[in-house]
Amino acid sequence: MPVLEPRLPPSQWQLSEQGRRLSRALADELLNYDPITIFASQETKALATAEEIARVLKLPVLVVLDLHEHERMTTDWMDTEEIFCTNVKKFFDFPDAQIFGCETANQSLKRFETAILNLLSKHTSQDIGIVSHGTVILLLVSKWIEIPAFSLWQRLKLPDIVLLTS
Repeated sequence: MPVLEPRLPPSQWQLSEQGRRLSRALADELLNYDPITIFASQETKALATAEEIARVLKLPVLVVLDLHEHERMTTDWMDTEEIFCTNVKKFFDFPDAQIFGCETANQSLKRFETAILNLLSKHTSQDIGIVSHGTVILLLVSKWIEIPAFSLWQRLKLPDIVLLTS
């Protein structure tokens, strides 16, 4: 739950007070998984989410650069939720096209998946937490479990948990 700021790119949006409360509540759900570290995107709202979760779980937070959302620093403000949803659907449906932002879905997926696989290779026998962003997370989950990304995106809450096990 960020504070929406039309004059700033989404990567610079702050986490709202409601977002902070929801992040702490989400941390309670993670107590059963016993993660050793929380890895986070460097984007402001994701890092704040990770810090709230880590505070509850008494864990360190480490920033991983390629966990950020698909790059859209130069994207114009989308005036309505309908316009935003239409663009997100196109982003998922046409993964090699530059729909909005300066990364295609496939470019975002490649970057994000490489970062995730790198983290997983270093923590093969440990649970870890990763705080990132809906679009890139669902690109990866969609690839790994073969469910259309947009249908997952429509069900995603802020914040939410995607639990992956081997």
